[in-house]
Amino acid sequence: AAAVPRRRVRARRSAARASEEYEPFEYGRLRVQPSARGPPGEQEDGRVVISIDEGDAWGTSEHPTTRLVLRYLVDNLSGGESVLDFGCGTGVLAVAAAALGADVATGVDIVYEAVVAANENAAANALPPERVIACSNSDLPYLSVVRPAKYDVTLSNMLFNEQRNLLAELAALTREGGRLCVSGLIEEDLATCVSEYGEFFDFELDERGVAVHTREEGAPWVALVGVRNAREVSECVEDLSEAAVS
Repeated sequence: AAAVPRRRVRARRSAARASEEYEPFEYGRLRVQPSARGPPGEQEDGRVVISIDEGDAWGTSEHPTTRLVLRYLVDNLSGGESVLDFGCGTGVLAVAAAALGADVATGVDIVYEAVVAANENAAANALPPERVIACSNSDLPYLSVVRPAKYDVTLSNMLFNEQRNLLAELAALTREGGRLCVSGLIEEDLATCVSEYGEFFDFELDERGVAVHTREEGAPWVALVGVRNAREVSECVEDLSEAAVS
């Protein structure tokens, strides 16, 4: 299996970054905040508050690509889903998914510090490993004993040139009829994304033939959602092999 690439190249942050405050993000009934802003949990007004500290991992709710996926989760999770987050960083998306009602959420990252941070953030939000767990990509197959082999919702929030190499993995881990939320794209990536990912996912197109997508206001980033079709990953591999020898 291909390694899940690191989503951002950056200098290692000190442990003090874990308590550094960022501006809370609110959308619908979800609020993402640093732990210094107060305890997590469901509020009397029905809002769901999660606490995320960055530490040595990447991703709170500051980046537009992350916000696009958070908005998707708020608008589309109805409860009871299984969710997989490729390139999970701090675990913000997996934690948010579970807090919003997903039965289980699994985060995957190639960076050790990210796996540690994601599991720490899950624990800080009172989400046990039975609900939320992060692991390295090499450990993911072993989790299939206690986790779904295929997920209802798969999240891929990475730069497009990184995540496109993971298409076979994304397809293999998403059940037929399940949904893939792709973020980390700019509008110029849409046509290529639909063409390549269309092997395994069906995307809604508008009257111009452009994939229906969402955009974070004031930013160039977009996200789109595909529905897993019935084609097996092995079929695509066989097609590629035949093309290579013909």
